[in-house]
Amino acid sequence: ERGRQKETEREGETEREKERERERETEREREREREREREREREREVHVCVRLTLVQIVVDIYSGPRHAFALVAPDSSTGESDQAAIQDESDTQFQDPYDLTNDDVIIEEPAAQKIDSKQRFLFSWGSASYGERMIGSPAQVRTQVLDRPLRTTLSEDVVIFSISCGDYHTLILDEDGQVYGAGRNNNGQLGLEDTTVHDPTKLPQFVEPGDKVVMVACGGYHSAALTEKGMVYTW
Repeated sequence: ERGRQKETEREGETEREKERERERETEREREREREREREREREREVHVCVRLTLVQIVVDIYSGPRHAFALVAPDSSTGESDQAAIQDESDTQFQDPYDLTNDDVIIEEPAAQKIDSKQRFLFSWGSASYGERMIGSPAQVRTQVLDRPLRTTLSEDVVIFSISCGDYHTLILDEDGQVYGAGRNNNGQLGLEDTTVHDPTKLPQFVEPGDKVVMVACGGYHSAALTEKGMVYTW
């Protein structure tokens, strides 16, 4: 009887060891999958080197984890046309981008730059998985990670005050305190009452009369706004 009991215990221990080995193998497979995902993420990383045409001035840069924007204004001191554009210089061999001794780098004093405060153009680059870059149709272009800065579809009537970037969504604040959202809304991070993907969309007014939004901020999957009267809204 004791012999049969020991045999049963040995069989039970063997089975438990097999179960532990299966769990270890499952964990190893999960780690391999995580490593493959990290590798895919590294492959999606975009490093862009761009140059503005001489008649353009970068007013501001807004950067998120996966995408970024440049707000551009024409230099009115040149007398050139207002055709704002960012040229893709991917075929050009640049020197070290951190080497400011490069003769191609020109730094102007702010006083020498005459900027039309109303006439601004917005460009974006990086991930466009959920429309967060606001580059519009066709849909197949929007789902790619693009290293070429493209003009956004945001209306020129929107005078941008600031922009904030989340993981897959973007908030835009105009000079009148109106908030616009674009990109993914699966967690309600755009402040719109659905869970779909959006092109640039004006958010309904959520502040009290006589108050207005003066700052917006995006987390990975949530957003916040600060008003002139010091009220904070989150969603």
